[in-house]
Amino acid sequence: MRQGYYNTDFTHIVAGAIHRANGGFLVLEAEQLLRNFMSYDLLKRVLRSGKLPIESLGEQYSAAPVASPRPEAIPIKLRVVLIGNHELYYLLQEYDPEFQKLFKLVAEFDYEIDRTEQSEADVARLIVIKARESGLLPFDRSGLEELVDYAARLSGDQNKLSLQFNKLFELVVESSAWAKKAGSKKVYRRQVIHAFDEKRRRSALLEEKIRGGFMENLVRIDTTGEAVGQINGLAVVSFADVAFGHPSRITANTFMGPGGVVNIERETNMAGPIHNKGVLTLSSYFGRIYAQKMPINFTARIAFEQQYGGIDGDSASSTELYCLLSSLADLPIRQEVAVTGSVDQLGNVQPIGGVNEKIEGFFDYCQAKGLTGSQGVMIPWQNEQHLMLSHRVADAISKGIFHVWTVQTIDEGIELLTGVPAGSPDSRGNYPASSVHGRVFARLKEWHKQALKLAGGSSHPAAKKKGTKNARRGRAE
Repeated sequence: MRQGYYNTDFTHIVAGAIHRANGGFLVLEAEQLLRNFMSYDLLKRVLRSGKLPIESLGEQYSAAPVASPRPEAIPIKLRVVLIGNHELYYLLQEYDPEFQKLFKLVAEFDYEIDRTEQSEADVARLIVIKARESGLLPFDRSGLEELVDYAARLSGDQNKLSLQFNKLFELVVESSAWAKKAGSKKVYRRQVIHAFDEKRRRSALLEEKIRGGFMENLVRIDTTGEAVGQINGLAVVSFADVAFGHPSRITANTFMGPGGVVNIERETNMAGPIHNKGVLTLSSYFGRIYAQKMPINFTARIAFEQQYGGIDGDSASSTELYCLLSSLADLPIRQEVAVTGSVDQLGNVQPIGGVNEKIEGFFDYCQAKGLTGSQGVMIPWQNEQHLMLSHRVADAISKGIFHVWTVQTIDEGIELLTGVPAGSPDSRGNYPASSVHGRVFARLKEWHKQALKLAGGSSHPAAKKKGTKNARRGRAE
């Protein structure tokens, strides 16, 4: 507009992304494409017709439309590649009937790769190029090795390397800054470790608040001694890109009654469906081990003490089972050992997620109250390949002042926690009286007898036989 008049000429017509990509490939971020008004519909029209009209949205949607030069449609021949996440792809496929017709090929990109000598060299080379392009200090071999280990930690597997290069490059930049501040001409391993620790410390406010409650004895977590029906479970708190582990005190009470295993969190609607599934699995395990010769009649109450938020996941199901066995067998559990792992109906321990954060979380609690040399964490054997622990924990393990144990079955775990053999059944299905299973079976059998006695003995075979004999005597008289 000039002096109240609209004017235009052909120089106002400029080429867009489709025109510039004509004859080649056009790569677009799917989310950004959908955020721009009418762009997605225009792209589909071009792909359907093979022609590109140059249009002005002002002519179509303005309150006061103004005509402008409109060239003829341009023949278009190109390939369009949309990049986006799985959720966006499935939404387009579900709600846009034309999407699958226009975009026929799908390619998924993995977020991690196998860790080999070649892939390690490729990641190190990429770091060197990024540092050079960004004007950062050069990296020493030890610094590159530490960054490659960090890429493995991001993947959560010793045998994988994460492709989350944005997180990796953040640590690259910060490591160079700390090295420059220290007056170093290269970035060494110690600067990378320091950068990682500082990055973690800046996001550790909630973790410090929770641990502060433990130090002030507001949150009770026992890291020494023994207790019956009490065990330390491990959980991971995660939000955004922050994740840390902390222990939770799990307790169990068992007594006579037909209630079975009851999860207090479930009864108060504080537990998710996966956690409830894990608790129900415990009932099936007890039926398989102890209810083959007699019905079991007991009530158990399990609770995560001082837990005031919702919980989910089955990574504490084996921990809860150990706690129940301890209560029923009247055997104390070592409080210096924290436990994680799910369990199936057959008593096999299964892998879980967040194993590094869980181990490091319990280590911090033990270190805060003083390491005794016998503390540690018990994990499923399948999670051994996922261990990428921080240097402070790895050093403590190498010195023998902290431990990580792996177990395959519940029997292995209960023996480590109590120091008592779990016990194996003989040819008649009986367990040794002094074993864990023997003590549990004896307790359940005693409760069963007491329940029959309190019920008048009507379910006992001898009582039935005696009652029948008395009835016949009555008829004869």
